Amino acid sequence: ALRFAIAVLVAYAVFFAISAGTARTAGIILGTIGALILVQILANLAGLELDLVAMLQVVILNWPGPFAVFTGRWMLVDV
Repeated sequence: ALRFAIAVLVAYAVFFAISAGTARTAGIILGTIGALILVQILANLAGLELDLVAMLQVVILNWPGPFAVFTGRWMLVDV
C-alpha cells in the first residue's frame, strides 16, 4: 500500500509539473521524446547499433530513478 501511495504521488507530481508549464514547454518535451523514439526506429531500420531508448529506460526506471516505484512486482494487479 505504501508503494502504491508513493506511485500515486509521483504520477500526480509529474502531471502537475506538465500542466503547470506552458503549452509550448509541453510541446517541446513531447516533441523531444517523439524525436528520440523516431531516431531509434530509423536507426533500427537502417541496421545501426544505436540504442538510445534502453539507456534512458535504465536511468529513469531502475533504482534510484524517479519512476522506479512503477516497476515493482506489485504492478501485477490484473491477475
